[in-house]
Amino acid sequence: ITAVPAIAATLCYPDDEEERAQRDTVEARRRIWMQRLWITEAEWAKDVVDWLNIEISTRSSTNMTATKDVAWSALNPVEQFALIHTAGGDSNTFSLHPGAKNYIADALPLSETARLAYVIHCIDTNVAVQWAVCQGDIEALAPAKIAAELRTDTRRTAGDRMTIRRYLAEVAELQKEFPGAMKNLAAQDPAYAKVFEIAKATRAQWASTAGSRTELLALVRKMDDARVVRSKSALAGCSEQTRAAFAKAVRKLGAKRFENVKGDSTTHVSFLENALGAVLGDVDGYLAANALYACEGATDHLLVEIGKSIGNWPGHRGPRTAIMTAIRAANLELDRQGETLVIPMTSLPLGGDRGKRLGDGTGLGVIAAIEDEGDVLRIEFPKSTGTADICVRTVRTNRISRIDDKGNVYYEIHCTKYELQKIDTTKKPVTVAKRYAAGLARGVFVETSGGTVEAVWAKPSSPRPIAAFGVLLK
Repeated sequence: ITAVPAIAATLCYPDDEEERAQRDTVEARRRIWMQRLWITEAEWAKDVVDWLNIEISTRSSTNMTATKDVAWSALNPVEQFALIHTAGGDSNTFSLHPGAKNYIADALPLSETARLAYVIHCIDTNVAVQWAVCQGDIEALAPAKIAAELRTDTRRTAGDRMTIRRYLAEVAELQKEFPGAMKNLAAQDPAYAKVFEIAKATRAQWASTAGSRTELLALVRKMDDARVVRSKSALAGCSEQTRAAFAKAVRKLGAKRFENVKGDSTTHVSFLENALGAVLGDVDGYLAANALYACEGATDHLLVEIGKSIGNWPGHRGPRTAIMTAIRAANLELDRQGETLVIPMTSLPLGGDRGKRLGDGTGLGVIAAIEDEGDVLRIEFPKSTGTADICVRTVRTNRISRIDDKGNVYYEIHCTKYELQKIDTTKKPVTVAKRYAAGLARGVFVETSGGTVEAVWAKPSSPRPIAAFGVLLK
C-alpha cells in the first residue's frame, strides 16, 4: 500500500538530484513489484495510475461490495471475488455467516479470482478444520490465471483490481509456506492428521463422481440463481423439475434404507424426523432436497423439516461443504486434554414460505377410506370406541382462576361427580396434498403430519415402507 505509491512518485516526480540518481534502483524495485502484482506495463500505466489517483483513504481500503440481485452463475471473476470476500452474500437472500462461504464457493462456477477470495477467507479463520477444507484450493491457486482474468475483466474499477492484486501478492507468499504448516499441524495431534486425510479423500471422491450428477447440479445451480435474484419468473415451473429430482433420489435409496425406521409416540419423534437424515446424508438426496426447498419454500411439513435440516449443516453442495460434513460426521476428538476440535458453524437460510399450504392434521393408523376433495385427499381411520370417566356435575368456587384483558373475573370450577361413559375414540380425519398420494389405499398403515404423508406400510408390523414422502419404494 505504501511501496508502489512511493516508487511511482519517485519515478514521476523526483524531488532532487539524489532521487534522480537513484532512478535505476527504483526502477528495479518497480519491476519486482510488477512481478509480485502480476501486472504488465500497460496495466501499470492504466490500473496503477488510476489507483494512485484515488483518495488515499479509499485506496487503503480492501472492502469490496458485491452487486445485489445478480445470479451467481452470471458473475464475472471480480464480482465473484467481491461476493466471497465481503460478508457472504446479500443479507436479504443469504446468510452473512462465514460458514456460507463454503457453500458459495461450491455453488459458483468458481473463477481463479474467486478462489483467491476463498483462500483468503480460509487462511484468516485460523481454524485447522477450515484449512483442511480449503487445502485443495490453496494448492491449486494459480496466480497467472488470476492475472489473466483481471486483464480481461474490466467491468469493475481499477481500485477493485488493485485490491485483488495486493491480496494476490500476500497469498502467493503464504502459499509457499502452507504445506509445511499443515505438516506441522498434522504432527501435533492424530485428530488433525485425520482431518486432513478426510479432506483429501472427500475432495477426490467428489471429483470422481461429480460427472455422474451433472443434471442435478445444474438444477441446484438454477435454483441458487433464482434464490439470489428473488425472481418469481425464475421459479416458474420449478416444482415439476425439483419434485421429480427429489423422487428419483428417494427412490434410489430404496425401501431397505428405511427398514425398521418408525415414528415414536413416546418421544414425539415422527418417521420424517427419523428418516430425513438418510435422504440428506445422501449426496443426490441432499442436492434434490436443496433444489426443492429453494423452489417451493416451507409450504408443507416435509419442506419445513428439510429447511431446518439443510439450514444448519454444511451438506453436499460441492467438495468443500462435503468435506465439512464428513469431518463433522467423524466425531473426532483431540488427544490433548482440555482442547476441542473447532468446527465452524453453518447457517444457511436456503428458502422461505412462498405459498399456500395444502392439507392439515396428524394421523397414524390404518386407512379406512380415502376421499378426493379437490387439491387434497381426505384420509379417514376406522371407527373405534372406549370408556372414560366423564364429569357430570360441577360447582363454582370463590377462588379466582384468572382475569382477562377486559377485566372479566373467572373462578375455579370443581367437579363433584364422575360417571364412566362410552366415548368415540375414532381418530380425526386428516387431509394431505395429492402429491403425496403414492401408496395410499384402504387397509394400509400410514403416518401423516401437516398435509404430508411421511410413509406408508402394507400393515402396522411391516418393517419396510412401501412409500416415503410421496415416493413409491422398491
